[in-house]
Amino acid sequence: MECAAIICSTGEPLFHDAPILLTPGCQRVVGIFSPTLLDPTVSREGLHLYDVFFSVHGADQRAELRKALGDMGTRCTGFDETLVWHLPMFFTASWPGTESSQTFGQLGDRRLESATPVRRLYLVGMDVQGSGTAGDVIPVGVQRLLELMDCRFPAQGITAAA
Repeated sequence: MECAAIICSTGEPLFHDAPILLTPGCQRVVGIFSPTLLDPTVSREGLHLYDVFFSVHGADQRAELRKALGDMGTRCTGFDETLVWHLPMFFTASWPGTESSQTFGQLGDRRLESATPVRRLYLVGMDVQGSGTAGDVIPVGVQRLLELMDCRFPAQGITAAA
């Protein structure tokens, strides 16, 4: 699966609690990483860096970028107003954006599945089928596993089905 990233900088922080923000409910964005939350010296003083990872579902890269930027505006209040610069990067064809699995030819649907032949043994991790986007690392795989296990996602939290 093709994927992309937006490397960007804002004048105000978009979030404070953790360096990685998961983004369920977005059209394209699967995760946002903020290296400046871990080390503010990686950016000029007063700027906050973000790696925004998103899956690509169509050939029109401009349209895909607009959807990802739209997700950012919806998910992160004030994003459009505080954005200083952004650089989109698309990982296509022989330039995959996934983690290490491409070394072994495990791309897209050829990645390991969450369900194994062993009863009640499941896999979740960066080389298990997810969105194909590096930034999903584990969350999309966890979501797929919960769906496989027939778990529900009520507004108040995640609960497993009986």
